[in-house]
Amino acid sequence: MESGEHVIIGDSSSLPGMPDQSPTATLRVQNQDLTYGHIVALAGDYYGVASVPICLGATDADRRRRFMDALATLVAPSMPTLGPPPDVILHSVVGLINREVEALQPAADKPTPTGGSQIYADGKGVQNGEASAATQLMYPALARMNFDHFGRHAVATYLAGHRYAIELAVLAAKYKLPSGPTLEDAYIANAFADHFLTDLFSAGHLRTPRVELHDASAIIATGDFAAKLMHDEDSWYGINVVNNVDKGNAWLLYGDRRIFDSDNRIGAGLARQAVEASKQEVFDAFRAGVNPFDAKGFQSKALALAPDPSRIPANPQHQPLYNHMSGQLTVRKNYNDLRCSQFTTLPASFSAVSNDYKLPLAPPPSR
Repeated sequence: MESGEHVIIGDSSSLPGMPDQSPTATLRVQNQDLTYGHIVALAGDYYGVASVPICLGATDADRRRRFMDALATLVAPSMPTLGPPPDVILHSVVGLINREVEALQPAADKPTPTGGSQIYADGKGVQNGEASAATQLMYPALARMNFDHFGRHAVATYLAGHRYAIELAVLAAKYKLPSGPTLEDAYIANAFADHFLTDLFSAGHLRTPRVELHDASAIIATGDFAAKLMHDEDSWYGINVVNNVDKGNAWLLYGDRRIFDSDNRIGAGLARQAVEASKQEVFDAFRAGVNPFDAKGFQSKALALAPDPSRIPANPQHQPLYNHMSGQLTVRKNYNDLRCSQFTTLPASFSAVSNDYKLPLAPPPSR
């Protein structure tokens, strides 16, 4: 999702147990007031540890530690020797995001076929250049290995953060120490984790073989460009998905920049429900003083609502641009035919991406 999409989804439900439970209640980060949705948007895209993906931790404990390190870059950043102080950087980034949210909110309130996507086509979203400048180049550094945002890796990253947030909530309930964790701390951590949960509601993040494309390219960033191409295609044209609620709901999901187009009503609605469920699981743990993950067979309702990246139904009308099966990367033989079912094996270390890709990935100009 884009920043504004993350914010609006994150701020669509209340914060149970807080003095102000309204959806846009603020949480204190770096002596600034941020909404839950702000933190969802900041996580991973603007704040984190570059080149240390959370999902690649070898164990649950390792992923938990990596998540905590990533969260610390937002809540307890070190003072740089050069450049502006952290609070100035945060204020600048939030200002960029707020501008996007203001432009996008009407489309979220009253979706039309291209109401949301047109905002981005008109250049009203946060631009890569300004995000890079505002973050002192942390934004592109994080994008270089943003594996945490894709498919099963997003699931692992969300679970690492969600479990940590619930641990904080239980500690806050049990001990109530003046210097100990609070429910607010738990919500801040959970909002950071919910970035990766909400990314699962973007079609471009589900079947793109992000890590495999990155690792396979002989020239730096070639595989990353290939992944972006597939991400943008799946987001724009949509893919069939299914979740794990009861027997599973199936629908056509769209992605980044189309979250609030009317064709994506189901996906946007379920994303809101998932974030609400994620918050509720934290509060329930706080209220009971019990970690639900300690119970045998516990399944997060929030994650059950999300599309399952391991169960992507086939869609003859939109074949994947890249596939990774049996340890082998393949590419759609005809780049420009979504229905092409023939695939070509990529060389063990490919060095180029076709320049012949012509499929439109943006709405038509405004009339």
